[in-house]
Amino acid sequence: MKNRFIQISQEKFHFLETKYGERLEIISDNELRFSYGEYWLRVIYDNKRSYELDILLCQEYASASFSLKELARYAGISTENFAFQASSETRLEIIINRMANLLLLVCDQVPIFSSETMKQLQQEREKTCHEYANKNKLVNMRADAEKAWEEKNFEKIVTIYKPYLDELSKSEIKKYEYALKRMK
Repeated sequence: MKNRFIQISQEKFHFLETKYGERLEIISDNELRFSYGEYWLRVIYDNKRSYELDILLCQEYASASFSLKELARYAGISTENFAFQASSETRLEIIINRMANLLLLVCDQVPIFSSETMKQLQQEREKTCHEYANKNKLVNMRADAEKAWEEKNFEKIVTIYKPYLDELSKSEIKKYEYALKRMK
């Protein structure tokens, strides 16, 4: 299946060479790289453990790389129902074809080989990470507040809710106001 990965990938991603002038390099049995100046796209396949495939956009001297799903999200293309895993040759061909088509759509929407795009992708990643961290903080805060409410620990409720006043639901605001009154 290793050789099929290379063969299918060369065929399905050939548009990168013809349409965008990228240079193909076979890195290993499970990785191809298409180079375009200081940028490259890595097509990778973990054929030993997870059977996952991905495409990573990289820039020389930059530490960050961006996955195909991140590129698609940036281009406004939904990848919610996409799973890039293949444990058989038939599935491998289907997935590589799907990835190539998705990448072609992305390339038609945004200039992926630009420093501005890389900068915006990094900003989008940071924003997503911040939103995820904030969501987790709210989940933890709500669990702590619910426990304090059950214990009728009004001082603790006020302490927990106070830093999050702008993000509380209407019922949480009512609980906060009630707890404030009960503390006096």
